[in-house]
Amino acid sequence: HSTQQQTNKVITSTSHLIKQLSDIISGSSRQERLRVTRLKTELSDSVQRYGDLQKKIAERSRALLPPVPKDKKKVS
Repeated sequence: HSTQQQTNKVITSTSHLIKQLSDIISGSSRQERLRVTRLKTELSDSVQRYGDLQKKIAERSRALLPPVPKDKKKVS
């Protein structure tokens, strides 16, 4: 859980920094703008793969937990 939280913070921070970089180089050369576009694409692809991996981990974790009976009532 801690690793996921840290990773999410890194993703947010990196996205913000790429946005800042994009704003800074808006008047720069075409080559520099293409580099930033490539960075954005690579980050997006990585975030997508990370999300897919999180889903797989969640599915496997649920598979390892014993099922909880739905109609079991708590006794006070």
